[in-house]
This record gives sequence, C-alpha cells and structure tokens, in this order.
Amino acid sequence: MPEKKKGEWHIEVAAAQTIGSRARQEDNEGSVVGKVDGRPAQLVALADGMGGMKNGDLFSKTAVEAVIHEFVSRTYQNVPPWMILAQLTLIANREAAALQQEKEKGGTTLILALIVSNHLYFASAGDSRIDLWRQGTLLQLNRRHVLGDLLDERACLGVIDEEIARNSLCRNAISSSIGEERLKSIDLNDRAIHLMRDDYVVLMSDGVFGTLDDGEICGLIDPGESVKQTAEKIIRQVESKRKEKQDNATVAICRWMKV
Repeated sequence: MPEKKKGEWHIEVAAAQTIGSRARQEDNEGSVVGKVDGRPAQLVALADGMGGMKNGDLFSKTAVEAVIHEFVSRTYQNVPPWMILAQLTLIANREAAALQQEKEKGGTTLILALIVSNHLYFASAGDSRIDLWRQGTLLQLNRRHVLGDLLDERACLGVIDEEIARNSLCRNAISSSIGEERLKSIDLNDRAIHLMRDDYVVLMSDGVFGTLDDGEICGLIDPGESVKQTAEKIIRQVESKRKEKQDNATVAICRWMKV
C-alpha cells in the first residue's frame, strides 16, 4: 500500500472476535479495498451464521468470501454505491442458497459497509447491526430483520393487539437472512452518510450487542487509541461478562481520520 502522507484522510479498519461458550466459531468478517468510479473504496463485511441450523460457519464464510471476491474482481463505473451493495447482497444470497442443495439447511446474517471518500453506504440482511459513533454518541443505522419489528408494525396498524406483539416469544426470530431461495428483505441507504473526522463505523454480531448495552459500547470507543485496540477492548469486555451461554461475538470497526 502507498505510504500515507501527513494531512491526508484515510480509513483505519480492524476486527476482533471471541468464540464465547459455543463449540465453534460461526461468525466471519473480512475487508478489502476496491475502486468505485476510479476512487479507492473500502468494503467491510460481517456475517453471523445462524446457530439454530447446521453449517452456520460455512454459510457465513461463503457469504463474506462471495462479496469480497465479487467486489475486487469488478470495475464499477457510474453505478450508485447503494446498488453495488444490493448486488453484492444478492450474490451472497445466491452462493449461500446454492449450498442448500449440498448441505443441510443453513443461513447467515450479513452486514456490508462501503466507504467511498467520506461517504458511507450500508446494506444488511438479518439481525446484525451497523452503528455510527460520533463524538460520544452511538447511533444504530440499520433496521434489524426480526419478527418483533414486524409485529410492532402490525400493532401500529391495528392488525394485531399491542400486548400480543409485545409479549410474543418469537420476537427475536430472524425474518430475513442470507441463504434463502428468495431473499425477503434488504435494509440499505440510497443517500450517503457523510463521515466526519474521527467517526467510527461499527459492525457487530448479536454476541456483542446482546451482551453489552449501547452505553458500554459507546464508552469503550476512544479516539486516542487505534481501532485494533478498540475492537479488542470491546471483545474483552464481552468475555468479562462470563455469560453462561455466550454467543460468538465479532466486531469490525472503521474509523475516518486524518494522518
């Protein structure tokens, strides 16, 4: 990579994970630099294999590898970044769905972040999260695809009773995921989020935000540290909780900064 010059803007990326108390690691993550309209573009992917199904690790690995391979092997000219992410998500779903013919049923969540200059775009399927940390405040960007959100929408429309929606035992069931014959939903932004100096883009599997609350995660981010230190600190904090049934936990962080 070319040496960074003083005063230049660049993206710092790092990730960390723990297996938790599970028998195997079913989370996967990856990042790569490609080009969009001739400009360097950072792609970050995080996938959480669905633990209730077999081969979750294979499905998450397949999804991440598919999007990274496709992104670096193509030249994108005059294609809106949100459309690139939609295409990558569909390709990941196609590759994962093909596994259904060979393996027992499985699936995975998928979160993608694409940063072109200081413009952030994201796409997601499933219940993993992408957040923006800015000046001490953590904001969730995507809508998680879980049954609880659908029930709440129906309750607001008067289709079902609010109490039924609130007390459903299936609120955390995933309503859209990678590996389905037909992907039900993709959450994405078609208008860029403009990143500012020392903004952090945080991708997380539910093993992180299901263990740490937003205040804890927010308090662990320190612009005085590298993103590698921050990612590792978040995972250490997850492990320190010593939950009896700790899920796999993975965090991938991007920081927009000046050298």
